[in-house]
Amino acid sequence: MSDDATPATSEEIEENTFVQGLYSLWLQARALYQAPIPDGQDDSDALVDQRSDAADEAARQLLVKPAIREYHVWYKWEVLEFFIDSDARDGQASDARTIAALGCI
Repeated sequence: MSDDATPATSEEIEENTFVQGLYSLWLQARALYQAPIPDGQDDSDALVDQRSDAADEAARQLLVKPAIREYHVWYKWEVLEFFIDSDARDGQASDARTIAALGCI
């Protein structure tokens, strides 16, 4: 910390914690989506769709939150990169999420 830096206010700390939490939720939702379904549990398309929807919603929540720290932009960039990779692998998403992610960065 340089001599002329001012300490963060409680509001800035709270906002930073909130953005960190959104990023963490997105990572957790992605991990759950990729996790194998244990034997004996319903492995229907509905469960997979539910996991996918939860990951997409977590990504959208992270994207629409303004980046209050410079490094928060990299969180959004990671979501964009994931969307581009998914579109290349699975085909273009029907909701234009990649374009929306670009607009949020």
